[in-house]
Amino acid sequence: IYKKLEPFPHPRKLKRYFDHLMYVVAIGGPLSVLPQIIQTFQTRDVSGVSLSMWVGALFLTIIWLLYGVIHKETPIIVSQSVYVLTNLAMIGAILVYG
Repeated sequence: IYKKLEPFPHPRKLKRYFDHLMYVVAIGGPLSVLPQIIQTFQTRDVSGVSLSMWVGALFLTIIWLLYGVIHKETPIIVSQSVYVLTNLAMIGAILVYG
């Protein structure tokens, strides 16, 4: 019933490094799609962009976000929250310019 969780940040240097690195990854990962979003809004060209792919990604992202909330995993919550925003931005661009 009771989990024996490790402390955060971890007292061991390597694990503590990865604890903090996950926040960088949580923000950097979702922001990696920004060039696609910016280009789409600037050019208003969505001819090579798939609405079904972005809607599917949004659906999966919401599931991951719920998982993070249920398990109180802050890096997952942060990452998936930013992904939800980027997915919604791209879906909006496709619907407006498509």
